Amino acid sequence: MLLDVTVLLQSCGGDEDFARELFGEYHQRVTELLENMKAAFAAQNVEDIRKAAHELKGSSLTLGANEMAQISRTIEDGCKAGQTSSLADWLKTIDQQSLLLFEHLKSIGYL
Repeated sequence: MLLDVTVLLQSCGGDEDFARELFGEYHQRVTELLENMKAAFAAQNVEDIRKAAHELKGSSLTLGANEMAQISRTIEDGCKAGQTSSLADWLKTIDQQSLLLFEHLKSIGYL
């Protein structure tokens, strides 16, 4: 499920206008974090990738973006465990996941 609207509305107190505002900010921050992850990958800075994935996981969980949270968790845990051979694939997956999520958010009027 790309978006658990129940979690989203609980986080927003049922205020859909506030949800739209949050997703506008979330969209901007996700874009920044993904760019940071790509730059950190190019610089082979696993710790910066882990930090970005951690932040992305938390904000995604809060807003009900569960699939985005799950791939973020995978990246964070992989970085902690030193599984850097999978980073390129994980970053490609999270990039694709963000596109799917943002298209979904646009289709339901949250972006």
